[in-house]
Amino acid sequence: MDDDKQQTFSTSSAAATTSAAAAHLDDDEESLSKFTVTGTMMEMDVDTATAHVHESIRSLLADEVPDLANTKGHSVFNDPYLHLSYNSFKSYIQFVIITWSGVAVSVWHFVGGHIHFVDLFALILFSVLVCSVLTVGVISCLFWKLPLVQRFLDLYAYFHDGFSFVNSFNTKMFSSLTKREVRLSKAALGDTSQHHHPPPSSGESAVVAKHFNLEIAKMLLLLSSVVYERTSEATRASLRQARSVPKVPRKKSESGGSGGGSRHGQSASVGSTGSPPPTPFTPSTFSMAQSQSRHHAAASPSFSQLRPRIQQTAQAFVKRPSHLFKTFQAQHANKIRSLLLASPGDDLIAKLAANLGIEYEPVSELNSASSAYAAVFWDKTSNWVVLSFKGTSPFEFDEWLTDFDITRVHAGHRLPGYQTVHRGFKNRLFPEHHDNMGGAGDERLGKKNTAAFRTPYETIIAALKVVTNDLMSRTDKDINVWFTGHSLGCAMATLTYTRALLNLDGLHPRVQLCDAYLYGAPVVCDMASARIFNDYMEKRRQEGKTGRVKSIWRVCNKSDAVTTLLPMLGDDPLYPHTTSLFAYAHLGSEVRMRPGRGKSIIIDNYCYGGRGGITRDVEARVVSLKDGSHRVPGVEDDVEMEALFDSGDETEVEVQGGGPTGQRDELAGFGMTDEQRRRFRRGGAGAGAGGDASSGGHWWSGIVGRKGKAHSLPGEVPWWIAAMEYLPLMGRMVSHFPGLYFHSLQQMGAGDFVWRRR
Repeated sequence: MDDDKQQTFSTSSAAATTSAAAAHLDDDEESLSKFTVTGTMMEMDVDTATAHVHESIRSLLADEVPDLANTKGHSVFNDPYLHLSYNSFKSYIQFVIITWSGVAVSVWHFVGGHIHFVDLFALILFSVLVCSVLTVGVISCLFWKLPLVQRFLDLYAYFHDGFSFVNSFNTKMFSSLTKREVRLSKAALGDTSQHHHPPPSSGESAVVAKHFNLEIAKMLLLLSSVVYERTSEATRASLRQARSVPKVPRKKSESGGSGGGSRHGQSASVGSTGSPPPTPFTPSTFSMAQSQSRHHAAASPSFSQLRPRIQQTAQAFVKRPSHLFKTFQAQHANKIRSLLLASPGDDLIAKLAANLGIEYEPVSELNSASSAYAAVFWDKTSNWVVLSFKGTSPFEFDEWLTDFDITRVHAGHRLPGYQTVHRGFKNRLFPEHHDNMGGAGDERLGKKNTAAFRTPYETIIAALKVVTNDLMSRTDKDINVWFTGHSLGCAMATLTYTRALLNLDGLHPRVQLCDAYLYGAPVVCDMASARIFNDYMEKRRQEGKTGRVKSIWRVCNKSDAVTTLLPMLGDDPLYPHTTSLFAYAHLGSEVRMRPGRGKSIIIDNYCYGGRGGITRDVEARVVSLKDGSHRVPGVEDDVEMEALFDSGDETEVEVQGGGPTGQRDELAGFGMTDEQRRRFRRGGAGAGAGGDASSGGHWWSGIVGRKGKAHSLPGEVPWWIAAMEYLPLMGRMVSHFPGLYFHSLQQMGAGDFVWRRR
């Protein structure tokens, strides 16, 4: 490449990344796995570079297998189902014993006057409820895992377009977006104007803008739903293979000493008196981290200076074995890797991603052999990345245990400035056995760190750096990073988003963390952490001198059990019993979807209104590129908007209940017959789905055809499934499924939110 192109690449390279890479070159060449092989990618085309990105992420994922094989127990039975049953009942019995042991200790403390009656009552009540639910859960999960029942589920999926049970309630949502809607979604995901929103002038009042984008919400809901198609069979098969083959003997210096897993001969008991104390929140806590990051970025050597050394080390990294291949012999490591990457669900997800014109890779198993995992989606020709987290599978008992491990533990050593968080969720990203490997976890950051001690969060950030560095090599724009998840995935996305915002992981300043769109989010932390989060978000807005604030959008569908039945009294800043088990809180703003324009509700008691108040200076709106309530910079009017997202020549199609109409958009989904495509294609402006303001009608416009015959909209669910949402108890469970969320999201319209207090 010529000097001008090299200089352009130098300016788009991550200063923090190159600085960190230089620091690691002499200490640990394996640390370069956290960075894309940028030196060699300069001469490669986009497809070749993207192929290297895929391979790098797969290596990061495979490097988790040795640790999972060690921490998740050894195989007792050769039969996979018997082994799963043994582990499930063992975990269930351990959970019950630990739970009621904690109750006994709490009773003793209550007698001594050390805890309040409300705390004791909450603990006993939840212990009874949780043990009852898990008793039913362990039996039902093992029933659904029976080989014969699994064949029935496979047959069930066959008759539902190949989708699993969780997505079977509304498989049409995956083929509901038109090409124009996909392009609008991509334009919104890549929009960088949100980072440079002009501040108010001196004579104007400071108004905080919070915009909920419908195109982004739909796209991210699809990406958080389709990840349910990846099952745990491939992961468990790779772990069985890893346990059955011998490991390569390692030197004492490489294994970190002969102590029981302690990297430096230290140990720390997490959750006991030896736990790191919570870091007190002060405004300078976050300012110091940001200023240090800016200082290191400014002092970093240019990429041209580091290029020869990085190229040399990158080539060595490509040829050298990863942690997986250093742990097992080559033939065994290849077998383990092939089993891990052989998940049939990944093929279905990749097919959807290909139809949307984006890339997909699983990133981390999240410290479990179950199906919950993290994935990354990105557009190789654009400037955005999406981190998606899979939610709870109804048939995975290990994920039930994670959801109901409701003890709050200190997380200040992982989330500086924050207090306590849900233990089950925290251990998915920052496992306790990693905290025991060398004392305070984050003291290891920036030092020599082998893959054997990489937490799932560190793996996710490593993969994120691989993708963002590759995208930065082809564009001068900022790289937008979005977060999404459903159910359990919401909790994982929340903690990942919260940690990433602290700017402690060496992300380049051009990597912009955007909003998180979460669907069916559970509670994650205590009241103090919720207050700290909102204070920090406001501080980021003020330091950025913009009128736009980033947010966690917690979307709630009707009376979803996960979002409405869990203990969340901590969402009220005035709740007095801050240490009670009931005092759990969410992070971010809750969105209650309502059909029509300007009718959806936002709830955020911590939002810049002081203690328990709501300020009028927060402008919360639902916006959409589709109806013109939001615009992409450079697009001046609707005519240019239509030209920008024109989907091609119009074709004559037959729509149910009407005659031939001009076809404006083609469906971007997959798995539909020609007849289904003709039925669900839009016939004109009046047939817009789900409250599209461009139709000029009500939210139900389009459900009835031109001759009065009812037909379903793209993304609609059958009437009998929608009616189930209003049943007393079952309705709360049905409302939690992603397909019902998409059904409600389609009916939303743009307009101002209605503010409510919980």
